[in-house]
Amino acid sequence: MNPVYQGQFFDPEDAYTVPYGAGVQTIVYNPDLGDIEINGYEDLWDAALESSLGITSNFRVMNGMALKIAGESYNTEDAAAIEAAGDKLLELAPNIRLIKDNNTQDDLLSGEVGAAVLYTSMVTLAKMTNPDLKVVFPEEGIGFGVMGQFIPSDAPNAENAYKFMDYILQPEVSAQCFEYMGYYCTNKDAEQYISEEYRDFLTLPEGIDMENMEMIENISAEAVEVHNRVYTEFKSACGQ
Repeated sequence: MNPVYQGQFFDPEDAYTVPYGAGVQTIVYNPDLGDIEINGYEDLWDAALESSLGITSNFRVMNGMALKIAGESYNTEDAAAIEAAGDKLLELAPNIRLIKDNNTQDDLLSGEVGAAVLYTSMVTLAKMTNPDLKVVFPEEGIGFGVMGQFIPSDAPNAENAYKFMDYILQPEVSAQCFEYMGYYCTNKDAEQYISEEYRDFLTLPEGIDMENMEMIENISAEAVEVHNRVYTEFKSACGQ
């Protein structure tokens, strides 16, 4: 396994899970959008993007975007910081065209939106269709997540589950899985089998600052409640 994706908060000793994919949220935009260059989250507030931005519906991702602009952690439990992030998001409302998690890349490709905050699988599909799209790893910091596979303690067919995991962890099989899912390859030995057309999308770019990446972790119920409230207010302001 690629050590970048191991030792996460939910299984620090890698005793129970094996990563089978990872992703980050990035900004993707059409270079024909106009006289605007996007380097980070803050640029999405530019008035030139009025009613032309698509975003995901995950409140931790979107509130986190505003938190990172303020120099905060995605995982802060400071209610005041989350409230301030909500206020910042409200200022973004005029630029929002749509909020959705499913196939948002299609809206970018069709021209319904000129820029979008997308998950890795969406970015892969978008860039495979239109290589001219610009992909931005936000300078304020990048949030990422890891999909972990595991076998429940009371699994009725644990032996077969282990056989299945052993099978899909074979490097050549893993490569096919990652190409199908469109998420980052977490199996280091599989990278050599990733076809050339997918390689740029399924491995982290060379030179990326790993110190600028932060795993989005579980937070307290109290903090989640504040997140939910401010994001609901934001969606209402967007007419969503």
